Amino acid sequence: MGWRDSIAKTISEGIRAYHSSPHDFSKVDLGKIGSGQGAASFGKGFYAAENPAVSGQGGTYWDEFLHKFPSAEQEAATHLRDFNFNRDAAIADTQQKLASWQQNLADAKAGTGVWSLPMAEKMVTGHQDILNRLQSGQPIGPRTYELNIRATPDQFLDWDKPLSAQPNIQDALYMHLLDRMGRRAANSEIELMERAQGMPLYTSFGKDQYDMRGASQALLDQGIVGNRYLDAGSRTIDPAAREVEWQISAIQDAQRLGGASPHQLEMLPQLQARLAELNATPTTSNYVIFDPGIVDIVKKYGIPGIATGGGVMGASAAQDQYDGAQQ
Repeated sequence: MGWRDSIAKTISEGIRAYHSSPHDFSKVDLGKIGSGQGAASFGKGFYAAENPAVSGQGGTYWDEFLHKFPSAEQEAATHLRDFNFNRDAAIADTQQKLASWQQNLADAKAGTGVWSLPMAEKMVTGHQDILNRLQSGQPIGPRTYELNIRATPDQFLDWDKPLSAQPNIQDALYMHLLDRMGRRAANSEIELMERAQGMPLYTSFGKDQYDMRGASQALLDQGIVGNRYLDAGSRTIDPAAREVEWQISAIQDAQRLGGASPHQLEMLPQLQARLAELNATPTTSNYVIFDPGIVDIVKKYGIPGIATGGGVMGASAAQDQYDGAQQ
């Protein structure tokens, strides 16, 4: 099953998501927040991504965490990624390169080589180190966690929708404001925030705009388990579709007035096909989870891999668990 298929099963089985980290852990601990990546730009909580290209094995955050490791381990991890996390293939390639450099070293010692002795020694040592790490069976580089979030998307504050489009959040905010300010003030505040979305909506649950921890807890107290927001790739889809719609509308207006050029008329079916493609493109979200108790670690991917015959990063890449299934 591909990752898009797994997302389609969200409602019945929970939300399948991914999290990359430089750290090993067996359960989610909100006390460790801040030791990873980012600055809580979308709220205080544990971050996970539906799309493995964002936070799956070899994804964007995996790549960002790579620099936290020693240079020799970075080289081994990069080599694994180049072979789609297939450890056997990476080992075979490293053995070939090591043998070649060992011959270069022998030639350098005999005075017949094209490489200097220091360079040949350095390359032999480097490739031997990579080979040792690959053959150790130990995880190398960033860790990746495949998660099941025991919730549905409507239990999250949707960062990309206004308050008016989220009755569950509206109810939660009203109850929070009622406790804090009284009925009249709560009604007035709800009316003022009808169009609010994103950070202003989230922080309205805290004592002030800087109280992210308080906002997360207040939301959780009202049954909202986290924030959700479109990932970077998905956020470009709707603006692109609106731009194509505008181009189509402009051509159709010109056509009605008899002023459409042959080039415009030729482009019209292509634009219409592009709009249909954009509208059919599935979007994926990132999640900020306030309650660690709803997160199960399904698998922990280290870099050890098995031959899978190709594929892409994340759930479709080689998937040996480095210490077994959790929970």
